[in-house]
Amino acid sequence: MQYLCAEVQQPIQTLDVSELPFGAGLLQQSQVLKRMLQTDRHLALQRLMFAKVSRFQKAGEI
Repeated sequence: MQYLCAEVQQPIQTLDVSELPFGAGLLQQSQVLKRMLQTDRHLALQRLMFAKVSRFQKAGEI
């Protein structure tokens, strides 16, 4: 589970927008986030979380 979470977060964590103007950096971050949220791996992770939250309520608090 931790591996999947790290894999999904990696594009956001490695994105460097420090050299961009504020608006351009925000736009780039939102585009990367949107692409990440639409990946098959992220959707599979969300399905897994929703399926298990009734049995493991702590997992739903992430």
